[in-house]
Amino acid sequence: MDEEWLKVNSSSQIFVLGQLSLTLRIVDLGGGKHVWLVPANNLRILSKILFATYLVYDTALVLAKASALMFLSRVFPRYANPRWFNIAIWVIHGLNIAWFVGIVLGTFLMCDPVQKTWIPTLPGTCGTPSQLYIGSAVPSVVIDLLILILPVPIIWRLHTSLSKKTGITAVFILGYS
Repeated sequence: MDEEWLKVNSSSQIFVLGQLSLTLRIVDLGGGKHVWLVPANNLRILSKILFATYLVYDTALVLAKASALMFLSRVFPRYANPRWFNIAIWVIHGLNIAWFVGIVLGTFLMCDPVQKTWIPTLPGTCGTPSQLYIGSAVPSVVIDLLILILPVPIIWRLHTSLSKKTGITAVFILGYS
């Protein structure tokens, strides 16, 4: 399990660095400026890179959450936990994967045809990006909250002082945040 966690954690870091690289390229091409200040030949490539950035970001996010869940599995081994805790870890893993599949499908199916995402003059239709962002963000935050509160009941069952329980809880919350 330790090697698997390390691989997932490293993969997440690689995708975060990939996202950073793509974002820096977007800025280099004029991203962040008013559209009329960006050279026309940069607009299409900007849109393509932005599309790729969404996918890289979502991959980094799903891997980071999987890494956090694998960390919890290491810190709280299966044999030492109540059954509900072990089941909850797998359910949250499932929610995380379902979220990822949904956001990837949503990103690809936002426009019909997909190329309309970066070629707005193509015939076809596109959905509202804000709906996709909200539809992505809300479940993502819920999964984050589940990961944050999952270890709290286990920590608060420890036979130790209130200040130590509070400190351990704070460390977990700050570590995940």
